[in-house]
Amino acid sequence: MYHLILWKWNQHNAREIYTAEHVNKMVSMLNRNCRGLRYRIVCITDDPSGIHACETFPLWHDAAEMHNATNKTLPSCYRRLRLYDPKAQSDLGMRPGERVASIDLDALVTGQLAPLLSMPGRFVGWELPGTHHPRVFNGSFQMFSAGTLNHIWEDFDGERSALEANKAGYRGSDQAWLSYRLINEPDSVGVAYPMISSYPLQTKIRGHHSAETLLVFYHGRLKPWHDEAKRKSNLTQQFWR
Repeated sequence: MYHLILWKWNQHNAREIYTAEHVNKMVSMLNRNCRGLRYRIVCITDDPSGIHACETFPLWHDAAEMHNATNKTLPSCYRRLRLYDPKAQSDLGMRPGERVASIDLDALVTGQLAPLLSMPGRFVGWELPGTHHPRVFNGSFQMFSAGTLNHIWEDFDGERSALEANKAGYRGSDQAWLSYRLINEPDSVGVAYPMISSYPLQTKIRGHHSAETLLVFYHGRLKPWHDEAKRKSNLTQQFWR
């Protein structure tokens, strides 16, 4: 069983307001591209109204007040780290050993996901070059087996841990802690282009969308649903539906 986890909550300093429509569209894309897989989709949210395409689960309050250690004006996603807590996994209906994949809403699913979701590895994440390290994990895609990597949550000591990861040169919020603890572990697998791509960085630089790409994350200012993104690329018209 694959547990595909989505997130929707709006932060006080968020650059983008996420809506139920964004969740429902993502669920539609996932349903079209998970042929042959046994899966369920759950959106962890503080406001389930309007979400009709998948299950919802109440967002916990842990780390809700923490600022991004890189820059207080940037989004903070430390709350997602509790997904590595066995108690939270049990409450979500996950059994030990089942695969858990967290996927951000600001993405397009552009191909059948079986090759990505079936990848082995204690942790599978989207690998990119970092500011201070040759490899880091971006938090937009995270996959692991329930009942493993418990230390990611158990060792997380709020501000102290966030500052520790930041001091070590890892940027962002939850992704900094994940990179700090997992990037150099031999059983951590990094997924890079073309299986996972970035808009506009990789897509724009190459001038085309690779047929091998399964996920395209819009992790900058533009999002798939923005009129400007629609004008600059036909990816949204093709896939975001």
